[in-house]
Amino acid sequence: MKTRDFILLGLGFMCIQGIFAQGSVTHTVTLQLENVSSIRLKPGTEEHTSLVFADPDDYKKGVEQSLAAVYQVRTNRPWVVNVKSSTENFEYSGQDSQPKDMPSTVLNFRKSNSNNMNYTPLSTSAVLIAQGKQGGYELNEFGVDYKADPGFKYTYGDYSIEVVYTVSNP
Repeated sequence: MKTRDFILLGLGFMCIQGIFAQGSVTHTVTLQLENVSSIRLKPGTEEHTSLVFADPDDYKKGVEQSLAAVYQVRTNRPWVVNVKSSTENFEYSGQDSQPKDMPSTVLNFRKSNSNNMNYTPLSTSAVLIAQGKQGGYELNEFGVDYKADPGFKYTYGDYSIEVVYTVSNP
């Protein structure tokens, strides 16, 4: 064997050693996905709904507002939304110094465009109104209809109540 062959053979061994001499290391990346859920009024939905009782027939039959509010849910799990009032009675604003308490049950609600045509009286106990699957706001949307039926029992003025919508994961 000639010197040149030894040099080529040596270079070949060095190349092979270089290939086998490589090392590696791993790095683990963990994604910690928390359970997240949020509910909001759909952009463009009024934050306040007014039901106006302008004539005696309104007092007799009640006043209804279809699609009074539209809500959107964003969550990474199946969800439910419950609704309740924040207090047992409406808050009165008017000229009567001792108005009769108007209970939350004067206001009734239902999910818009659902098979259930019956209204449910609002109370401080949470009631299921909607449910759905994981996804963004655009996939999880529902509307609410309100009907108020105070009759002729209450003095004139404004009566307000906070309606609370809570999203959770079953």
